[in-house]
Amino acid sequence: MKRKIFASVICMIVLVLAAGTFQPTRCEIQLTDSLSVAGFLRYELGLHIAQKNPNNAQFGRDNNDLNLARSFFQMEWTYKPCDSFKIYSNMRITGDQTYRWDDEIAKYNAFPVDVPDDDWTMLKASKDDYRFEIWELYADFTIKDLWLRLGKQQIVWGEMIGGRILDAANNLDRSWNFLFEPEEFENIRIPVWSIRASYNIKRNLVSWLNDLTVEGYLNPGDVVPTIDPESGSPFNLRALPGFLRVVPRDNRGKMEYGMRVGGMVGGFYATLNYMHLHNQGSNFRYQRLTPDPIRGVPLRAGAGDFTRYAMIVTGEYEPIDLYGLSMNYDLGDPLNAVVTFEGAWIPNQPYGDAATGASRPEIKDQGTWKYAIRVDRLTQIVPKQFLHSSMCNLQFQFTQTVVEGDENRILGGGNSKIDKTVENLTFQFKQPFWHNDYYVACQFIYDTDDAWLIKPQFRYQYGDDWYFDIYAVFLAGSERRAARFGSMYWADTLYGRVTFQF
Repeated sequence: MKRKIFASVICMIVLVLAAGTFQPTRCEIQLTDSLSVAGFLRYELGLHIAQKNPNNAQFGRDNNDLNLARSFFQMEWTYKPCDSFKIYSNMRITGDQTYRWDDEIAKYNAFPVDVPDDDWTMLKASKDDYRFEIWELYADFTIKDLWLRLGKQQIVWGEMIGGRILDAANNLDRSWNFLFEPEEFENIRIPVWSIRASYNIKRNLVSWLNDLTVEGYLNPGDVVPTIDPESGSPFNLRALPGFLRVVPRDNRGKMEYGMRVGGMVGGFYATLNYMHLHNQGSNFRYQRLTPDPIRGVPLRAGAGDFTRYAMIVTGEYEPIDLYGLSMNYDLGDPLNAVVTFEGAWIPNQPYGDAATGASRPEIKDQGTWKYAIRVDRLTQIVPKQFLHSSMCNLQFQFTQTVVEGDENRILGGGNSKIDKTVENLTFQFKQPFWHNDYYVACQFIYDTDDAWLIKPQFRYQYGDDWYFDIYAVFLAGSERRAARFGSMYWADTLYGRVTFQF
């Protein structure tokens, strides 16, 4: 197995060196005046550089050397016969070789985004280690000031880094690289079949409000929950006891929708948002006990019943209502910075009920407020004559989550204790140099309860088509409750990516 890893690393090095012998060619293909195709080929390898994932202890394997080995082929087709109409599709073929290349990883389903066989809407064909899918497929219409998009699509209303506040319309496929991709959510946000419309009101309804836009979307039933790694995956997040049987609740067929109103108010661009969704993560709700002489435990031993039982619970994705606000303001000279605010209030955020705990899990709603303030500034850190490139983009962000009421009455993931407030500080920079052929970046997120994430990245671009990335993820800290960075202390990974883009 180690020979396979060594061979794959050598192959990546050879590709990097060979790039120096290639003549760059632009491979974007304009098939006709109306039809074009673009896309990329990519191979990504992640070497595990931390201790064994404790959530996979039941498989009895040694520490794995690989966290990811995956190939990608993506093609984006665009048909645009006129300015007012466009059809777009994004087709992807993905193969996962992680468990095949590492003997210390048990076989698992690397592509768990699934629906019943008779449901065609996912537009996919897959097995445990490959998938072909039409990831996005939609049509755009423009009729004067009205814009429509119909089809399978991503709806991105938020713009914060390292987390999502208003970017909540699409859930995430975290099954293969969790949240560690350099592009963050772009490649893992799950498109859904939706109707989306936007109308721009050009005339000023009142003197202090300009560029008023009304936008809304409707998902009539393509509800897909957040997809977490399968048991046995290198990024498996939880080890459930053997006596617990979880039956996921299927919300497909239920409706989700949202709307927002945006416009210029003085020097601010602001939006007011509302979304009716289903919670991104599942909460357990007790159903019943059933005799299980093999995997069960005597849960009623205190009452004199020593029968072995399994506990059946449902994984519920509860409906929630999100009320949001966003604002952007350009500070102008001499600061040359942009301030962005996003806030979301969810009055019915579901948590575990501390009164029942793990013995008979139930769900309790609790009002939750989350907001972030970010400052962006382009800065010339190194004299331009040394870099021959663009300025450095610096970003600072403060994020806080506040729970209403008594936090001692609710539980978070893994029945963990909830704090009244949680604060994160984020710093990120992106610096191109040497005619933008090279690029360095780093994201640092600090949880003030003592946990942190660091994600450095280096990229080399050869011509218009070849990209070579090296990046890493490090997580640590004494705060190891579920959903905090320290809880994934075992996930440190060094990644390499080779991409041919056309």
